[in-house]
Amino acid sequence: MALLELIFISVLQFGVVNSQEKIYRIFQPEQNATLPCGSPSSSGPLQCSDISWLYNRDPSETVMEASSGEVKQTSSRADRLSLNSNCSLVIKRVTAEDVGLYTCRRGGSDCSEVNVYLSVFTVFPTLTRSDPWSPIEVRLECSLLRYRGLSSCQPNSLRWVNETGAVITDGVTESSRDADCFSDLNVARQRVYNGKFSCQSANEENNKDIQGDYTPFQTGTRCKTTAKADIVLLVDDSGSIYPENFITLRCFIADIVGMFDIGPDRIQIGLTQYSDDPKTQWHLNAHRTKKSLLNDVNELQPIGGHNNTGSATHPEKNFKPEVGMREDSRKIGILFTDGDSFDGVDMPSQNLRDNGTELYTIGVDGAHVNYLKSIASDPHDTHVYYVSDFDDLRYIFTSLTDNLCDSIKGPESFLTQMELSP
Repeated sequence: MALLELIFISVLQFGVVNSQEKIYRIFQPEQNATLPCGSPSSSGPLQCSDISWLYNRDPSETVMEASSGEVKQTSSRADRLSLNSNCSLVIKRVTAEDVGLYTCRRGGSDCSEVNVYLSVFTVFPTLTRSDPWSPIEVRLECSLLRYRGLSSCQPNSLRWVNETGAVITDGVTESSRDADCFSDLNVARQRVYNGKFSCQSANEENNKDIQGDYTPFQTGTRCKTTAKADIVLLVDDSGSIYPENFITLRCFIADIVGMFDIGPDRIQIGLTQYSDDPKTQWHLNAHRTKKSLLNDVNELQPIGGHNNTGSATHPEKNFKPEVGMREDSRKIGILFTDGDSFDGVDMPSQNLRDNGTELYTIGVDGAHVNYLKSIASDPHDTHVYYVSDFDDLRYIFTSLTDNLCDSIKGPESFLTQMELSP
């Protein structure tokens, strides 16, 4: 699996126009963001009881996120928002949905406002193939998601450089949507296939604001541990998942597999697709090498039907010694779904947890967060993930695999952080 290293630099730009201060901040997905209510004041600390925070994804609609120094409980993000002692707005685990303009208003007057523009930057590898018989290629996707009221992206606002610092133009495709900037790099087109590639966001002075580094095909795995783990992937394959989304999900699963040292004495991964009825594609002990496992991941095809999650989570189907589950291994289940179940899921998921299986849930689009929480293990902050679109799975990849690695290492994992290949 490729080593993905992101280096992020927050950028502050200040200007005062009509008593309105402007602050620009860039964050990576899953970071905690603190949005200041202006520069430090010589007149003393702010009175948070006079502070309101407003949010705009685009100029057409304004949402009140906090007033009188308190987060509005009617906000869809109330569980992730808070105000600190400096009246700054704190956002836990930033996602693409948090991109936008945040306005700190003092005393209810728009004459004294601070505008904070929150952007999200990411570099993510995507595995692609033009047909089932063609080789897999790596495409690097770099994106900078911005407030839609900002001006459109300028040419070369995102640029690729190699490890020598030379700008790459061959195999680069630029695009934009509203104020969002995108740039893709076809790794197969590069002469130095194992070199480091970096995506940079450049400001108006052509200086680097932020950079993400990617080194393809680094030897070894990202989660290095001698612990044993048996992981069962439960993959929703109901008819609501369109073929193009299934391909995205399949590539995401391949990226997860690539993180681990696969083998009978290390990590074993089984996979079940479920819709009307669950279908085990392979058991835990079916693959002794990562290459063999990835070959089967790449051959997965959509099935279609209704979403019967409950039948897929019965412990006797995949979590048993007869199909390779080892007595001395960590037991982990990862459930992917795009909606709520047609059958009961509370009892079988509870049985799995009671039997020592740690459950992660990943929901897309129509999956409700409370439903995901009812299945997953505690704490939900590290076991429940939701994205509104399959393409946004990239934004949870690092957090998910970091937490999976900690689960595999077990309770002692807090002593050492996730090990990265050099």
